[in-house]
Amino acid sequence: MSKAKKEVRLGRAGEVPRTNAPMPKSRAEARPTVRVSSDIRQMRLAAEAHLLASPEIEIYQSNASPGELVSIARSSARNSPGDHASAGGPVIVPVSRAVLREFMSTAMTWLREDASGKEVPTLPPQPVVDAMLASGSWPFPVLAGIVQVPSLRPDGTVLDSPGYDARTGLYFAPARGVSFAPQAASPTHDEALSALEALREVIVDFPFESPHDESAALAAMLTPLARGAFEGCVPLFCVDATTPGSGKGLLVDCCALLATGRSAPRVAPTANDEMEKRITACLRALTPILLIDNVDRPFGGSAVDAMLTAPTWLGRFLGSSSMSEMPNRMLCFITGNNIRLLGDTPRRSIRIRLAPPTERPAERASFRHRRLLPWLERERGRLVAAALTVVRAYICAGRPAVAEGTMGSFEGWADLVRATLVWLEQPDPLRAWHEAQAVCGDDEVLSMRVVLRSLFTLRGESGFAVREVIEDLERGGRPVDAGATESTRLELREALASLVPESSESRLDARRLGRVFANYRGRPMDGLKLVPDVLGSARLGARWCVTELNHGESP
Repeated sequence: MSKAKKEVRLGRAGEVPRTNAPMPKSRAEARPTVRVSSDIRQMRLAAEAHLLASPEIEIYQSNASPGELVSIARSSARNSPGDHASAGGPVIVPVSRAVLREFMSTAMTWLREDASGKEVPTLPPQPVVDAMLASGSWPFPVLAGIVQVPSLRPDGTVLDSPGYDARTGLYFAPARGVSFAPQAASPTHDEALSALEALREVIVDFPFESPHDESAALAAMLTPLARGAFEGCVPLFCVDATTPGSGKGLLVDCCALLATGRSAPRVAPTANDEMEKRITACLRALTPILLIDNVDRPFGGSAVDAMLTAPTWLGRFLGSSSMSEMPNRMLCFITGNNIRLLGDTPRRSIRIRLAPPTERPAERASFRHRRLLPWLERERGRLVAAALTVVRAYICAGRPAVAEGTMGSFEGWADLVRATLVWLEQPDPLRAWHEAQAVCGDDEVLSMRVVLRSLFTLRGESGFAVREVIEDLERGGRPVDAGATESTRLELREALASLVPESSESRLDARRLGRVFANYRGRPMDGLKLVPDVLGSARLGARWCVTELNHGESP
């Protein structure tokens, strides 16, 4: 038998032919060989091919940072009992020059000729390392993220084989010490109901204000495990409460621990520009679940609104002057007490409202599971299987149409997660969406609703200028509707005053109010809408009228 070493001989295109190597005598002899030459490209192509084929090296292209190589780092540390942070979990890390050189020396043997012409081992040439990092065009698979529990694919099948899944780009790294029950081939409606009851045990002690809030919490638990089975974005889950200490953060941690094996990473609410930077950093890190904790002022803004409805995020990495695109698959929660949402954020939100009956709920001691997170950690394998059974049963039933309407910008989520719960005779989670818009909405929106209702009561559909309305309120002018009372005028004045600060003379600013009115032109609100009065005189400025929606228009 020949004792020739396994050797790479490159053709024109740099392909690596298979060789019939003898049984190796050592680990070094089992590795392919690359000879150092002056042809950097050929050496790079050979190194890429051997890295791709090596069973020892895991190297990928980043889905979140185009043009970046990444690997999976594993820690030998274990969480201490009751510690639900990220210790011990696999993480995605960038491949640096030093790490790539180590990979290249591990996966293959590099040879150079010494002064006597004898081939001797050497390190991978640094120019080859740099050329590979800078290439941007690699044969390595694209890594979309890491999951530690079985997850659904777009076709409804279950990703449950450890390692890289080429169909989704996900890497399944099963959590240590957790065994997941095998899934039934075609779970039934009754099996899904039983599985849903198992999931309900997780949230049995939370003081939900209504059954719709409980259903919204179940939707939050199902969403990360079903994320791979639907396209598009995920609504913001707004965990709201009447009182501090109600369990808002604990509820979010239950959802996160079930799906990721760790508590939800937290950031504090911040200004719009800083929030944009944090969103970019989280998406670059492929963060699956994010909690914006303890929101104590009206929440929203352009960065949050864009993140919630953008399947692809365009952001600038710290220290970079260029913009990069990255996929947005993140599930975002916020927590707070009596949360107010700004602008368009209510339309993008599902509210989960907690209303404990006691003044100090944090002192409560009677629970079915006194230490909920450790119990959930012990039961995680069973509960993950239950969550997958719930969603798969709906998919196996053919995804029947069971609910009217949908949630604009989040149709994929509504057509799977929301529809699954309605199919199982649960309260519609979209009720929580409607409540988020009606109750948590921007103060300006709520004030405009009052303005339109009051103006319609006082003036009907007759036209007006903003200055005329202000003068009528000051003079106490007669309403068109004889049934209108003085309280209607007071409500109108208070609502107008909340839209713009009054001047030192305590008079409403007609010009600023006019700009606010223009922002709501044609927007349906409570069966009414504000439209231009094109027939009236513009002597006192732009004219408006409040009209009822035509038959067939959506309220």
